[in-house]
Amino acid sequence: MAYFSKEAYEGKERWAEHRAYLNSLIPTLTAEQHDALEEICITRHRLHTTIERAFNPESNEFNEFNFYPAEWDADNCCRLFELIEQTGLPKIIIEERTFDNCPDETTIYKELYDTDKYGKLDDLDDDARDALRDDLIQILSSTLERLDRAVRNYLSYIDFLFETDYAPEGSSYGHYETVRTKEIEEIREKIKPVIEANKEKIKEIKEELKNHMKPKTNYY
Repeated sequence: MAYFSKEAYEGKERWAEHRAYLNSLIPTLTAEQHDALEEICITRHRLHTTIERAFNPESNEFNEFNFYPAEWDADNCCRLFELIEQTGLPKIIIEERTFDNCPDETTIYKELYDTDKYGKLDDLDDDARDALRDDLIQILSSTLERLDRAVRNYLSYIDFLFETDYAPEGSSYGHYETVRTKEIEEIREKIKPVIEANKEKIKEIKEELKNHMKPKTNYY
């Protein structure tokens, strides 16, 4: 798994920041809700790019993300979803099988961090870090793919409800449309006056978002 160049990484950050800014101008959500959604997008991205630290109990990222497999479940798997509840956003749907066969933190640590195979995390060169990351992704691939899909589809559902554009390409809110009929009706009715009063503004922002070229990134 290759690393991005500094220029490419900084370009992606600028792109993400600009999209977050444009989305924050859409008045169907509060400033706090927009902030939470931006943080969810950032957390999802950083999980991919710092996976070797996110699952290492000795790193700062481990405590920051709280991605602790032994504590994961379908209702409360990490700090990322606490933001949803705190700001009153619709609840995310996580497949029940998402965390099936996911090794706990102790297993991951013993297999990948507490050996001489790689050395200390801070001392790894690019090749060793790539090897560690690839091994982590292999062990956690099913969980990571399902968790990533859940976040992507949730963001698509938010876009569908609130006229925003947070979701990456290839996301789908179809399951939400099937099981959240009442919620959709209630939210749509509640924000209808906001959408009507800001129709042209929302249209202009979404057009700019549409024309804002997305960098291509494949994680798995």
